[in-house]
Amino acid sequence: MKQFIASISLLFLTPLVVRGEQPHATFDVVETVSCEVVSGKKQSSTHKLVEVVFKISAAILGDEEDISELVYYVGDWQGWYPRNTVVDFLPRTKMYSDVAGTKTVILSSENSVSGDLSGVYNFVGPNGIGNATAKVGGSHTSTTTSQYEKLPPKELLVASGTIARARAVFYKIKPSPRTTLQGQRQYSMILKVPADWTHSVMLVRCQAEAKIAGLFWGTTKVFAGMSVFAVGLHLSGDAAARSTVTKLRTRSEASAQYVLGNKYFNGEGGVPMDRAVAAKWYRKAAEQGFAKAQNRLGFLYDLGLGVPENDVEAVKWYRKAAEQGFAKAQCNMGVIYDSGTGVSKDYAEAVKWFRKAVEQGDARAQYYLGSMYANGTGVPKDHAEAVKWYRMAAEQGYIDAIDTLKLLRGEK
Repeated sequence: MKQFIASISLLFLTPLVVRGEQPHATFDVVETVSCEVVSGKKQSSTHKLVEVVFKISAAILGDEEDISELVYYVGDWQGWYPRNTVVDFLPRTKMYSDVAGTKTVILSSENSVSGDLSGVYNFVGPNGIGNATAKVGGSHTSTTTSQYEKLPPKELLVASGTIARARAVFYKIKPSPRTTLQGQRQYSMILKVPADWTHSVMLVRCQAEAKIAGLFWGTTKVFAGMSVFAVGLHLSGDAAARSTVTKLRTRSEASAQYVLGNKYFNGEGGVPMDRAVAAKWYRKAAEQGFAKAQNRLGFLYDLGLGVPENDVEAVKWYRKAAEQGFAKAQCNMGVIYDSGTGVSKDYAEAVKWFRKAVEQGDARAQYYLGSMYANGTGVPKDHAEAVKWYRMAAEQGYIDAIDTLKLLRGEK
């Protein structure tokens, strides 16, 4: 009974969301930006100032009125280029009001006088000194009216500022009755860079939040989309720098997409947990050859997280990452061939992949290689060799190896 009452109380305390068509924002950003050295500014032998002008596009699917804000993070918050700092940016924080000019405010008050009195009474109002007259005759009421001009209240349109020790800028954009959040807008930054700077990469993370009406009352804030991009910056007129940063941008963007996939996978950084969306971002990075994303996508197919379980797809993505030398994927390939999941069981092939991973110090692979020697699968049975690999894995804190060594010593 208590549980039932608690459930009913929670129902009435929590605004139920009317789902309908929840709005969703998508974004786009240019891939490269040509940067001009800022003229008229005092330069030095150690640094120079360059202007970065870029555009961000936003499109909203669903009712735009439900979108409460768009937020853009632009720059190097990852700390890839610690000598690049933001010294200026546009647009800056901006306020707006629906009222043009000032508002007229009128104040009124009444004074009643009774008895055999007469005279002139002074008063002080917002516009200075005034007066009222009261005469004998039982009672007399005088009304005083004054007015003054008041500035209208303003609401936030754009908020902006630096983050990450001035290595990046945030722009928070609010809707207003006279503007739309959709379309392309221009932003700019002045960067202080080393004197020999020719190129670098900045990240652009775009996200949207919406307010959805509750079933009975109130509203609730929901996540309405996120995208991340890498933008290559190069010195204007430097063809070699443009070519170099174009290649660098691709890898940087894949890395950022992988990080975004992790946020969706774990439900962190204000991002809701959504394994299917995580798989989408891992795939984007994996298709660009990013080994960590390839391994993670294989893991999702292996366990059926956010995608249908598929052993063949798991092996495909594990192999792509393993062939790039990613130790965790090499260990996964060893496990695959040891168990025969998605491939024909092959102990010798399993040992081959475990050895590739242990050469990079992978603790999990060290444990599995120790197990291969302990069981004599794929290699001759060798207790001493097994203990050697178990010990190496245990020294890195690998729990299964620590427990196995305890069993071998007869400890509980």
